[in-house]
Amino acid sequence: LFASGNGDCAELSRDDLFSAIDQAREQGCKLFYLTGGEPLVHPDFMAACERILADGETHLVILSNGRALAKYQSWLQQQDHNRLHFQVSLDGMQGNHDALRGCGSFAELKQNLQRLKELGQSASLSMSINSNKVHEMTDAVDFAAEHGVANLHFMWLFVKGKAGRELFVAPQ
Repeated sequence: LFASGNGDCAELSRDDLFSAIDQAREQGCKLFYLTGGEPLVHPDFMAACERILADGETHLVILSNGRALAKYQSWLQQQDHNRLHFQVSLDGMQGNHDALRGCGSFAELKQNLQRLKELGQSASLSMSINSNKVHEMTDAVDFAAEHGVANLHFMWLFVKGKAGRELFVAPQ
């Protein structure tokens, strides 16, 4: 699933998306991931989720920045929270997160984590490590704990696009 929301990129069509879901299910897939861009802005987001979750044995993980969660609050209240999970992007602590996602986005992240918690929805955090954020890893662990998030996923930086080699942190 790909959606960036600004209309300048090709998105996976509804037919292609549903075909991929059906083919994966036919092959025995029980764990689906919707990622992006930002899956919550795809025009067929809810329909895709419902198609995946129609099989009572499947689980769905949504990798998101969380910024469009409010739009889906009533829908999320109706979902089986044992089968639907969120992995929310944390792009460092406030300074780094706001620099990448826009001023105020860190505060919005905190609100969305609270929203998920109130809905009884499980969430994990995901943070790609680069030279600007490596010193914030301990703070990220504390942030996750303060917000009731039990899982924090640190990822290697993929040197591609805006993520140049100068941001890569080599293993020590």
